Amino acid sequence: MLLCCCARAGRPETGPRSRIFFCYRLSVTKWYRTTALLLDLVLLLFICSLLVTVSDHGFGAIYLVSISNCISPCMDLVLFIWSLLVTVPHHGFGAIYLVSRSISNCISPCMDLVITLQHPYPLKGSKGASLPPRPTLVFLIALFGLYVCYLSFNQIRMESKHGEENGAQEPNEHVCANPYVPSEELPYVHFPQPKGYSRAECSCNPVRFFVIVSMQRSGSGWFETLLNSHPNISSNGEIFNRVDRRQNISSIVQTLDKLYDLDWLTSAAKNECTAAFGFKWMLNQGFMDHHDDILSYLNKKGVSVIFLFRRNTLRRLISVLANNYDRDAKQLNGTHKSHVHSEEEAEILAKFKPELDVSTLVSNIRDVEKYMGDCLDSFNTTRRMILYYEDIIRNRNALFQVQEFLGVPVRKLVSRQVKIHTRPLPDLVRNWEDVNSRLNGTEYARFLDGADYVK
Repeated sequence: MLLCCCARAGRPETGPRSRIFFCYRLSVTKWYRTTALLLDLVLLLFICSLLVTVSDHGFGAIYLVSISNCISPCMDLVLFIWSLLVTVPHHGFGAIYLVSRSISNCISPCMDLVITLQHPYPLKGSKGASLPPRPTLVFLIALFGLYVCYLSFNQIRMESKHGEENGAQEPNEHVCANPYVPSEELPYVHFPQPKGYSRAECSCNPVRFFVIVSMQRSGSGWFETLLNSHPNISSNGEIFNRVDRRQNISSIVQTLDKLYDLDWLTSAAKNECTAAFGFKWMLNQGFMDHHDDILSYLNKKGVSVIFLFRRNTLRRLISVLANNYDRDAKQLNGTHKSHVHSEEEAEILAKFKPELDVSTLVSNIRDVEKYMGDCLDSFNTTRRMILYYEDIIRNRNALFQVQEFLGVPVRKLVSRQVKIHTRPLPDLVRNWEDVNSRLNGTEYARFLDGADYVK
């Protein structure tokens, strides 16, 4: 390097140093043109291999090819520019520092090569056949470089366009990989994206929508507290007890959409880790008034239906009359409670004995059973489970089946609610003799012994 710099300065030197340089010049003279031609041929082969590699593996392969350690100063510039073009779109402008550090390691040996070959004294050409002109090779190299530029710019443009399309679709789509559910249950598995909060680490956990369809005083309140004792189940009560939410089918659908988007915030909502989300819907709260539209919505939305009724409709009737009385009498310190959480409160409410109208008793029971039958017939195309209050009382394994139906881990469910009317029927009705006489000999005589209810 020192000898080359002296030569470029053009200062004649004498002594041993000058003789060493003169010997070096003579050794270079014979092989100068051959060496230059070989360098150009190597560079041309390098460009060709670069084009083949890029065609097969994309422009990311330039990083691998750049280990040539800058065979030519022209290639240094090409590699430097393309390293920037490839690195910056993927890693930001901070990558320029890393690229420049890498290129700087190549510049020094390249400059040594340039200074060494560009001797200040004219070198005599070797005799023999003429070699291909160097400008022709340089032109081919430049042509290949332009071709590489063209291909690269096309790829960058296509990648940018693809990224914009993905970015436009990202807010509307939420893709979670491989929910492990049977194929027949896939229409009932959802990945909701609430607007009011983020589901965080549970955002890719599937959620199943459900609705509990029941009638007042059929054990639905107690059943719902059992479900809510599960850490992954959220049942949000009677959302259609407000008339404005069920004025027409539009208001019903609007309410349902908000609920099943998981934007319905109640004390029962386990927002982030909910695996089953639903509510309780009574038959007299618009459910049967728009049954065709509601059926279509439930099937389209993928909502599972749990029908919860009471087999002993006589006991249900007694509970309805007692609850209506307490709504006016407010026996618990001036407050009305449909459900209680202590034995003392349950005993106070159970003291009231309603009197049944025996003249309409049979027709009332028949109407209730027909109402339940019509409901089951109207919604027989849904994914559903028919459950009876007496089944839960007799066999707690019924709750395991409910959890399997909702696709949540099975565990023991508990409730703090205390049942109110647990005594035998003769102790619950004021005119029991009349009731017993009226139902004996009818199809509803099975309700008299209370054998279908176990405390």
